[in-house]
Amino acid sequence: MRRLFAAAAALFLFAGIALADEFTAVITKVEGGKVTFHKMEGKGKKAKKGEEMTLPLSTDAKFNTGKAGKKGAVVVGEAIEGGARSETLTKIPETGRRARITTDDDNKKITGIVVIEGGKKKKADK
Repeated sequence: MRRLFAAAAALFLFAGIALADEFTAVITKVEGGKVTFHKMEGKGKKAKKGEEMTLPLSTDAKFNTGKAGKKGAVVVGEAIEGGARSETLTKIPETGRRARITTDDDNKKITGIVVIEGGKKKKADK
């Protein structure tokens, strides 16, 4: 009976984790507790901007810097001081700011943003 209960509890725990979503996006605006972005469709160099979406921020949303790792992974760095009110998220260039966005279980609120910094640097011509 204990094993059955433990298995059922584990099933519900992992099902809840699976419902949360994490994706790469290009943020175009952060204002009034809402984030406007384009979800990236595809992977690597063939990724294209999807339809524009706006979602509210969770009251306990986390904001970090990050760097692109191997095979599309994002390496999370330091916390962004000021969160949604930081210059990193309020002064966004026209081209947008690349980020990894995490949403809650029902994809109605953003619970985390990792701003992806840098990219590949081109070698200077000799």
